[in-house]
Amino acid sequence: MKPSILIIDDEDKIRKFLRMPFEKRGYVVSTAATGKEGMELYRKEAPDIMILDMRLPDSNGMDILENIMAADPDRIVIMITAFGEIRLAVKAMKLGAYDYVTKPFEFEEINLLVEKAAGLIRIRNELDLFRRLRHEYMYEDMVGKCKKIQAVFSQIEEVAKSPATTVYISGETGVGKELVARAIHRKSSLSAGPFVAINCTVLDEKLLQSELFGHEKGAFTDAKELKKGLFEVADGGTIFLDEIGDMNLILQAKLLRVLEEMSFRRVGGIKDISVDLRVIASSNKDLKKEMSEGRFRSDLYYRVNVVSLNIPPLRERGDDILLLADYFLGRYNKEFGKEIKGFSPEAASLLVNYIWPGNVRELKNTIERLVLLTRTAEFLPAHLPPEILGWEKEIALPESDYLGVEFNQAKKEVVDGFEKKYLTDFLKHYKGNVSQSARAAGINRSSFQRLIKKSGLTSRQFVN
Repeated sequence: MKPSILIIDDEDKIRKFLRMPFEKRGYVVSTAATGKEGMELYRKEAPDIMILDMRLPDSNGMDILENIMAADPDRIVIMITAFGEIRLAVKAMKLGAYDYVTKPFEFEEINLLVEKAAGLIRIRNELDLFRRLRHEYMYEDMVGKCKKIQAVFSQIEEVAKSPATTVYISGETGVGKELVARAIHRKSSLSAGPFVAINCTVLDEKLLQSELFGHEKGAFTDAKELKKGLFEVADGGTIFLDEIGDMNLILQAKLLRVLEEMSFRRVGGIKDISVDLRVIASSNKDLKKEMSEGRFRSDLYYRVNVVSLNIPPLRERGDDILLLADYFLGRYNKEFGKEIKGFSPEAASLLVNYIWPGNVRELKNTIERLVLLTRTAEFLPAHLPPEILGWEKEIALPESDYLGVEFNQAKKEVVDGFEKKYLTDFLKHYKGNVSQSARAAGINRSSFQRLIKKSGLTSRQFVN
């Protein structure tokens, strides 16, 4: 929506000359012929932009400007001056006027000033929204006002007070586990030290061991020089081990020793290296289940899980979905030079009711794509991806009687069914290409592969 304009000028022809073309351009325009009438409209309507004549029949435009600037120094006022009144125009600028035009003037001359002022107003509004979000609903780089996420923010504050405590963060893919880890680091006394993150899924055992602990020159065929490991690099700070549940048992044993003694040896080394740091680990797996089935060491689980934080999935955060959507919209409007205002009620309802398997990461990627591709003033349902439009229709709920079934189990059946359908749609469309499917879904490749396996699918069955 474009800014509102108040024109105060005693000449009827000038009021009409300005009002009609501005209204055609979508501005809401009010006019006044006297200073008294203009100030009454100013107090009643609080217009975004004022176009004020220097000479009025009942008052002085400079006095009106001075009163407005004293009450509201951010109000945008464009002065109209007569030929030969440059000295007054300069004085008006010193009092706080945004700019001025000299009679006689062309419409485009004043239109250009109004457009520049509208751009300034838009930037101010975006900054105000950002400040409001940060003050009311933001914590570090996270946005949310629901009770579950506010509880996480409180836990971060408490955990940060003890820099030696090992922390375990659980939650689904894309909920923001690394953001939580970074917030703990920044809030702690270790904030001046490095924050080092590694995804334990992306490397095989030997490479991961070398990345974590480093290696000596000549330790293996490709070890042509000494390399410090991430534990060494993170000394004095924090190391974040993302998806620790994907480590094999051999590496788990070595990690346990490091956590217990805060020392390690580089691959091929003979000297122990001591470090002083905090370890934060995360996983989207149920580590208790992994432990009971022999895939995760119980001693490592209890060593890692000194303090536990669980990040709720986006689908359980209610209105936070729209709060986050507005936050990302503001970010990408600025990045792409767009002015998209928001979501139609129907589009907003679809966002809130969608299950968001990729969580905040999926929402962020979705909004980025929408802002990039949309040219209208607001998002309509037709702009939304097909998975958001059609998931409720395409996924039939089990026809079984839920009486006697625990809520979590019933929900699991529905979510599992959705995940399988969701993955199938993407893999069919991209003919089994996991990288393209994961990118389009807003999920990292390793997590997408893990979901494929969990759903009993294989990418090969979609290749044709």
